[in-house]
Amino acid sequence: MLNEFDIFQNKVLGAHAIWEFTKNFQINHSEKGLPSLLLAMPVLPLCMNKRVVTGIKERNFKGGSLLRALDENKDLFSGLQDRMEGMANLTLESIYLGSVVGLISYDRVNSVIAPVAKSLPLKIKENMSKNSEYVDIINTSRRIGAWFGLFNQSEISLYFNLTF
Repeated sequence: MLNEFDIFQNKVLGAHAIWEFTKNFQINHSEKGLPSLLLAMPVLPLCMNKRVVTGIKERNFKGGSLLRALDENKDLFSGLQDRMEGMANLTLESIYLGSVVGLISYDRVNSVIAPVAKSLPLKIKENMSKNSEYVDIINTSRRIGAWFGLFNQSEISLYFNLTF
């Protein structure tokens, strides 16, 4: 069982991962659009799965790289729907924490998440640099953001077999 400190740390890591996801989504989206809350829901279940991280963390940011990852590792993303539902609270709490500390903002009217901060607080940068697993999770979230920015929600749902 996780203690409260570990749970809080997961929310901090989650907020950071979602911030990186939103930045890379917007950079790679053809109209510089923002990700919807629904598109953010699979981010933590993907980024906090060691097999997924190992399979994604060093791939390039092009859409073909996502399709190759899906093709080469058909079983890698199985169970994502269940993991997404199981981690929904952590995702929502991470989004809330990210908005409270000024990394992201959530627009309730349009149901989109926007990156706000230009850079990370120094304390998070220091902690991240000491932990290679943390770095791998963040690298994975950047790639997922870039890839999701290249496709529409229907395509992402189809590729990952997700129901929102």
